[in-house]
Amino acid sequence: MLGLAMLGVAAALLLLGRPRKGEDMRPFMTSSLVYAFYPAMILVFIAMGMLTIVMNL
Repeated sequence: MLGLAMLGVAAALLLLGRPRKGEDMRPFMTSSLVYAFYPAMILVFIAMGMLTIVMNL
């Protein structure tokens, strides 16, 4: 269940970070630190979720 929750968080972050119609990027993505950190955070949640699921098979 924890692995599925982590994959759910990653999916939510992906949907939250997508720009709306007529926008180039979300307002919270204007900082260069967030712009660099956000994709890494999504990849970490995907990797941890998949690792948890595979280890519990």
